[in-house]
Amino acid sequence: MACQVCSKWLGSGISRDINDLRRFQQLLVTSLDKLNKDNLQQLAEQPGVTSIYGEAVSTLESLAVLMAWADLYIKVAQESSTVGTWTSDNSQEGQSSALDLVNPHLSSLSRYWLSALKDYACLNLSPQLSTQLPPNSGSFYSQEVADQVKPYYNDCWPSILHAAAIWLHFEGFEETSESPSQFPAGQMLPKVDQRNDRFFLTLGLAIKALCTPTVLDSPNLIQSCLLALEAILSSQFAQVLLAGDTQLGIELLSMCHRLLITCSQPAIRKVIVQLVSLVGQAFNKDSADLESTAVPGKSVSFGIIQTVACCLLPIVPTLTSETSGPVASQGKPFSEEDVDLASSAIATLPCAFKLCSTEVAVHMLPSLLYMILSAIKHLTVLKQKSPQLSLTYSRAISNAVGTLGVIVSAASEGDNNGKSVDILRSSFRSLLQVDDTSLVPDDRETLLVVLATFLKANAVMCTPSTDLFDKCVALFKEALGSNSKMEMKAIQCCASLFAHPVKYVSVSFIHALGPSVVQYVEDNGKACTNKEVAASVMEAIKLLEYLVQLVDDSSNRTRMLSLLIPLLISLLVDSEKSSSFSNGRGLIHRHALERLKLMGPKYPSEFKSIVATDPQLKKRLETALKSSQEAGKDDKSTSSTGAFVRQPAQPTIKLKMDFSNFK
Repeated sequence: MACQVCSKWLGSGISRDINDLRRFQQLLVTSLDKLNKDNLQQLAEQPGVTSIYGEAVSTLESLAVLMAWADLYIKVAQESSTVGTWTSDNSQEGQSSALDLVNPHLSSLSRYWLSALKDYACLNLSPQLSTQLPPNSGSFYSQEVADQVKPYYNDCWPSILHAAAIWLHFEGFEETSESPSQFPAGQMLPKVDQRNDRFFLTLGLAIKALCTPTVLDSPNLIQSCLLALEAILSSQFAQVLLAGDTQLGIELLSMCHRLLITCSQPAIRKVIVQLVSLVGQAFNKDSADLESTAVPGKSVSFGIIQTVACCLLPIVPTLTSETSGPVASQGKPFSEEDVDLASSAIATLPCAFKLCSTEVAVHMLPSLLYMILSAIKHLTVLKQKSPQLSLTYSRAISNAVGTLGVIVSAASEGDNNGKSVDILRSSFRSLLQVDDTSLVPDDRETLLVVLATFLKANAVMCTPSTDLFDKCVALFKEALGSNSKMEMKAIQCCASLFAHPVKYVSVSFIHALGPSVVQYVEDNGKACTNKEVAASVMEAIKLLEYLVQLVDDSSNRTRMLSLLIPLLISLLVDSEKSSSFSNGRGLIHRHALERLKLMGPKYPSEFKSIVATDPQLKKRLETALKSSQEAGKDDKSTSSTGAFVRQPAQPTIKLKMDFSNFK
């Protein structure tokens, strides 16, 4: 109990004074010294020195000390701001001080933790495997008290496993030379090639516990085992080892799927999704060995998709054949954790797709597209119903759209016979059917982003002079005449299409949508009445400037400037003191004047020739420049005059009571 109290105090962060921390640490250090090699060897060589009751108490004390150190190490490791750095850092007094207290003892602690885990594994072996038990005793118990100490190990091993997993992640899988004196008596020196034993010992204990039917009664045990698995599988060594064992990956994913079905705690489900992502990352590092099948129990990619579907089902009920019709999210409102979980799950789908061979990917692509587009559809509906979580839903939608782009791009790159492009084009066509409510997002802004993502990820998705191209262009033109939010999103999507890496695609959209952008600036620039419209107009101006930069030859650049410069001058007001110079109109005036000032030095000859051809343009520009200079002088004089305004004298008699707030 004393060790546990000290451990909790040291990890609480209440005291940041290193001297105070050392006082509590001293009890833990003193207790740890009792676990040294000599004491353990004496126990092993002279089993008759103490009674059976005494041996059990000694085991209990040893495990209590190891558990206290484990809890402390877990706490300070989780709170460490610099992951993977277990050295002294005086700049972080609270956490670094606690880490400094643990670091000197990690070498021996890690060995004791692994020994205790091996003891626990031996104690829980079935009778059929009794031949694998140590001949004499374990590291912290003898065979005479094996049944008596089992409850002690059952209470302590989850924390010890978690701490050992963290140590393995940062140090335990490294190839280091170790001295035999660092290990408990009776335990062989672990060689470099025995890192596999450490991996399978910790992994096996965690998986066995999580697959036990009674594990659902112990949420803390579930979380400790999952966090331990996360720490182990996120190490480079474990990733390589896992990638070479497909069956182990399938078993891990099957375990994650079962836990997702049975566990409802958000914290646990979050770690499960992270484990699925780590499994996918491990197998994606070996891209040479692609899966030729995607069936239950034989495919890692199927296991990933199965777990993702399980996470999405509450938010996207249409994923099951039993649910149909409109969006069904009429149950309890979803929390921020639920939405983030769905977003994280969607992000793992590219791992599953990239694991498949070309033939399997073609069969899997429709299902993945349906899952992602359905998720986007439902998330947009839920966003409208839950304005208090608008930012959370927006982030999830953005992540889902990004995942869609990755899969579309991967499908396009690996398409040898054109089947994937046909599937992508079919999905794209369904999105253009705006009257269809099955997959088309209700939010047109999201729809524009999804369409732009499709087009940017696949150049042949929407070939110019086709019905798909015409429908897409018509949709963007319609958006440019809608509300300010829709207009801003349409302009941003146009910018991504104009910058398409495939030249004929970008040129086709520039020819089709460029005039509409110019017309939008003309129609809204002069009649702007609010800041939202002004922001859209300024974004459109930025896009037109980008088009000027795309032109290579001087003749075409002059033609573009002859369009842009007069357009910007037309947005200037006669005087900055006029009544029209307010709200969004003033923002557009200042922005246009600023862009003109930058264009003059950048394109001097073209600028002068264009302005000189129209006297009215020249006069309007000169008037705006003069008005701007006068306004600047007025601001300077006002600020300088204000500096000499006489301040009221302080009263010579100061009142004891403050009446400044009296009304």
